[in-house]
Amino acid sequence: MDFPERVIDDKKEPFQEDKKFIEKINKTIKHSDGHYEINLPFRDDTVRLPNNESQAMQRLKAIEKKMQRNPKFHMDYKTYMNDLIHKEHAVKIPEEQLYKDGGKIWYIPHHGVYHSKKPDKIRIVIDCSAKYQGVSLNDYLLQGPDLTNNLLGVLLKFRQEDIAVMSDIEAMFHQVRVPQEDSDCLSFYWWPNGDLEKPPE
Repeated sequence: MDFPERVIDDKKEPFQEDKKFIEKINKTIKHSDGHYEINLPFRDDTVRLPNNESQAMQRLKAIEKKMQRNPKFHMDYKTYMNDLIHKEHAVKIPEEQLYKDGGKIWYIPHHGVYHSKKPDKIRIVIDCSAKYQGVSLNDYLLQGPDLTNNLLGVLLKFRQEDIAVMSDIEAMFHQVRVPQEDSDCLSFYWWPNGDLEKPPE
């Protein structure tokens, strides 16, 4: 009797990447001023990134055109970005640091979208998967393990106790800081106070 050939799905490679990610995070994580600080988990610490400033500026021009046509979009985007800067989730790069080049500078394109169920609330998409010269920032970073809870497990746990609690951390990703040596990889352009008459910074 002939048996069908068995196929083995070998998951060792992602598992090794997960271990490498966890090692990097554990090595660099710090806690200060009520925030965690973690280095970006680069696959290779000696990486050199292409200068994608032109891509970021091109995407910013597309946003500018949309803002000029749609005042509500402009106001919502401006409010979001002003809030981001006011809370110091983003800071202006000092003039003396603008022109250094160590191969670790990346400009993140961004754009605003509205969800059909929340038409009054803009969401700014920070596009780390945007490709430039065939690569994106995400390509250089370890993804890390999938920590999403299994839906069946979540539903079964509702049967364990009388009360279920759900919570959400506001602007969770903005709560985690990045040290100075990696922050240049998270650069982006914006107009001072959202004023389109001024050059972007």
